[in-house]
Amino acid sequence: MKKNKLLLSAITLLIFILSSCGGGTDNNSNNNENREENPKIETEENKTTTENTVDDKIKYIKEKFSEIEKNISNYEKKDALFSGTVGEEGQEYYVHTEWLAFYNGDKITKLVESTGEEGYWAEISYYYDNGKLFFIFHELEFDGYPIEESRIYIYDGKIIDALTKSVDEMSEESLSDVKNQKYDEVLTGELKDMYLNWEKNAMEGFLENVDK
Repeated sequence: MKKNKLLLSAITLLIFILSSCGGGTDNNSNNNENREENPKIETEENKTTTENTVDDKIKYIKEKFSEIEKNISNYEKKDALFSGTVGEEGQEYYVHTEWLAFYNGDKITKLVESTGEEGYWAEISYYYDNGKLFFIFHELEFDGYPIEESRIYIYDGKIIDALTKSVDEMSEESLSDVKNQKYDEVLTGELKDMYLNWEKNAMEGFLENVDK
């Protein structure tokens, strides 16, 4: 196994996170309201809904998310772990990465990848319907305190909506008091393919290390 390939997801994730914490969003936006029904599934308030609109697709995503979380205790669990150094000589990083997968029969329904370095701990949950990725929930903590959350909505392999919120790691503001806003860098900008690539690398890392 090539270490660099194995941990591409973890390293890329941490590099991006460590370089962007606290500086990527305006937390005063009132465009997106938190919803209480599913704390991990949040979207903007919509005024009208017609067939095959983004609203309908997000409604479907919310329903599938709720179904998985409701039945999570009934699914088979498989875990994997990697701890070690990666990188070229003189630029090595120590990385600890964990994966936890949930299976309904032979179909994966959820994959959680967790990795940390120097006080930061990142966790990304990937959700699947019949093997197809439909939702990503990304959490970041610093010294045990949540400082960032992102929600990525996917339909037919394409990102249809993305929300994010964050606080500076030195701030006393609670992340739960911050409202979500559009994650434009993921929707149309330079980070458009980032989360989908992370999922591919996370799945590769899990499959290469499971049952070892």
